[in-house]
Amino acid sequence: MSWPPPLLAIVISESAVVHIVIGQPLLVPGVLYRLWVLRMAIIGKVTGGKGEGKFFVSLKPYQQGFKEILGFVPFPGTLNVRLRDADVHKIDRMRNHADGIIDGFKMDGRDYFAIRLYKARIRDEEGALIFPHLQHHPLGIAEFVAKNDMRAKYRLKDDDEVEIEVPE
Repeated sequence: MSWPPPLLAIVISESAVVHIVIGQPLLVPGVLYRLWVLRMAIIGKVTGGKGEGKFFVSLKPYQQGFKEILGFVPFPGTLNVRLRDADVHKIDRMRNHADGIIDGFKMDGRDYFAIRLYKARIRDEEGALIFPHLQHHPLGIAEFVAKNDMRAKYRLKDDDEVEIEVPE
């Protein structure tokens, strides 16, 4: 799947014909097009967590679900982002329109709950915002998983501002 996944696109051909396309656009070979995909940016600051993300992301059933939905097993841990007040409401909408759900499971006599995923990107790193059924973070904290350690790859530290790109 290409990034960002087109949900609603405005396509203008070289003959200046405007097309509104929902879903994956069908383009005619040999025709020049300009394509805009509507996206939303969510701004926040990197913040520390309790280290619980590392434990949960490392569990085999969750790893299998991430691989199935995202195409990769994420780095063991999450990047926590404290959202601007103006962006907190955007997260609620995403929680209910997930790109995939990893089902809950039982392991070693303990219940693990479902996780909803919403594909997203920070910088050039594709990943997902995760929404555990049992949330440990306060409203306004987003958790992002990616293939790589985001803090190490981008030298991120607490209070660095990041932009989370999501399809609208």
